[in-house]
Amino acid sequence: MNNMTKVVVCSRSFSKNAKLREMLQMQFSHVTFNTSNQTFQGGDLLQFIKEAEVIIIGLEKIDRAIIDQCPNLKFVCKMGTGIDKVDVEALKEKGINFFHTPGFNKRAVAELVLIHALNLVRKIPQNVDDNNLKAWKQVMGSQLSERHIGILGFGAVGKEVAGLFHAMGCEVSAYDIDPSLFKNQHIPYVDPITLFKTCDIVSIHIPLLPGTKGFVCEKYINALKSGSILINTARGEIVDQDALKSRLKKNEIYAGLDVLLHEPNIDLDMTKLENVFVTPHIGGSTIEAVKMNASLIIDKLKRLKGGEVVF
Repeated sequence: MNNMTKVVVCSRSFSKNAKLREMLQMQFSHVTFNTSNQTFQGGDLLQFIKEAEVIIIGLEKIDRAIIDQCPNLKFVCKMGTGIDKVDVEALKEKGINFFHTPGFNKRAVAELVLIHALNLVRKIPQNVDDNNLKAWKQVMGSQLSERHIGILGFGAVGKEVAGLFHAMGCEVSAYDIDPSLFKNQHIPYVDPITLFKTCDIVSIHIPLLPGTKGFVCEKYINALKSGSILINTARGEIVDQDALKSRLKKNEIYAGLDVLLHEPNIDLDMTKLENVFVTPHIGGSTIEAVKMNASLIIDKLKRLKGGEVVF
């Protein structure tokens, strides 16, 4: 790797940041940024990256078909935690190095979970919608404090969420497939069905893997008690969306969703329900989180250019 290495930045959040662009261009002369304001897919993505030696991606799908048609590709850098859209095995087979930044957006995601919870318990959407229609009308909500919060997945983000809700005066329980994550923690471990049955709010923080697709199934969704809240800032594919929609349409539970199936072609009928609060997959998208993730990637590439072995 040298100053002439061809670098392509697919990530929109990186590409929009003038300071980050300047930092990267100080290291490499041939840099192309995504100025389209869209996430490239399929043929458009291939056309954009096919000559690249280094790509920096966000939500783009880098599958085997794409990898096979990028003969110069040597490094793939992923902004953020989730790697469900990257065929890591295909990269390994081709000898292409892969790097991502898990945990560096944990505060951003945790704060959004808190926003979803507060919006739903205080009925902010109902109050805002009514008053935007010029009807000075109050819809009374509840306090968040003393609610029982269940965290599904106790990794970096799950722990950050636990800390925020504990500070708000909530009782917190959690489940993770790895019990060792609870060592030296003051959060009780519970099994998934107990989590869904007993908690007032359940927040999902497990990664999307073959074994977790559809993990939040009909059994767990139906176990949620009446009036409880399900928050998902992980991946839409983790939840049985049909089962969730069924309970939501009966007005039995609430949902705060930052992720859904088939983004951006989401189920608009479900998102328009009064007991649903939706954000467009912005969990890790804050100025601070983007800067932290991108700076780490730039530093890694700078060290690689200098001859260090950092993978």
